[in-house]
Amino acid sequence: MDTTALTGNAHLLDTLKLLQNLANANAKDEFHMHPKELLKMATMNGAKNLGIEKETGSITPGKSADLVLLKKSDINFSTGNKPYHLVIEAALPDNINMVMAKGKILKYDGKLTGINASNLINQAKNRFAEMEKEIN
Repeated sequence: MDTTALTGNAHLLDTLKLLQNLANANAKDEFHMHPKELLKMATMNGAKNLGIEKETGSITPGKSADLVLLKKSDINFSTGNKPYHLVIEAALPDNINMVMAKGKILKYDGKLTGINASNLINQAKNRFAEMEKEIN
């Protein structure tokens, strides 16, 4: 997700919901943009636009094992029988249980793996302090 400056965050789910709301408002039709189309934009079409559709973008034998699994048991995500609608209209980043990229698990049971968050935060704080000194 590289639109942090535009969206104010790097949450793909929030950005997809915002895109749906804007498209629906522009069309003056609350059902104009179907959630399935948004997920296709974020996966297959995203990979195609980056020129990597042969490696990723869909769950296909021979492609990179990139998956995002959501917890269906969370209260905001537990009802309904329309999975595309639930993902776009109800899911939150907290609902993401597992993330796998190129077969490597990056998040499991809702927690990042292989990343020392405290160390990363300290590095960021130190770098911001260095940048502040450079400006002054």
